[in-house]
Amino acid sequence: MPNMSYCRFHNTVMDMEDCFNTMYEAVDAREPMELSKDEQRAFERMYDMMRDMQIMMEEVTEMEEELKEIG
Repeated sequence: MPNMSYCRFHNTVMDMEDCFNTMYEAVDAREPMELSKDEQRAFERMYDMMRDMQIMMEEVTEMEEELKEIG
């Protein structure tokens, strides 16, 4: 079920924290994450999306700051 718009970012950040903790534990233990093929593909897709998302978040933040100055 998709996230409802009123809690989309809240729910997603909790899931991202879970992913982050899994990666952190793997790095800390110096052990592979042992992902299934589907999870490995999702990991790679997430990696690419996060790079794009950082750029988009910077653009959104700049736009919102500009709009606050105007209005």
